[in-house]
Amino acid sequence: MLYSRAKTFHKTPSELLYIRNQWLAYQFDECVNYYGSWVDGKLAQRDKKGKPRHTIESILNKQSKAVSITALLEASDADVIDI
Repeated sequence: MLYSRAKTFHKTPSELLYIRNQWLAYQFDECVNYYGSWVDGKLAQRDKKGKPRHTIESILNKQSKAVSITALLEASDADVIDI
C-alpha cells in the first residue's frame, strides 16, 4: 500500500511516484493520506472479544467502485507526471 510505503520511507506518496506538478502532488498526497488513515482505522477496530472486525481484503472488496490510481493517471495530461 502506498500509504504504508510513504510512512516507512518518510516520503510523500507523490515523491514516491515522482509527481512533479505541485498542485497535483498536494491533492494526491491528501487523498492517499485520507484513504490510508481510514483503512488504518478500520483495521484497528476490534469486536468485544478483541478480534479484528475487518480484514484488508474485506475493506478493499467493499471499495470495488473506487477509481484506480492508474485510471486517474491515464486521464491526466501526459506532461503532468514525469516518471
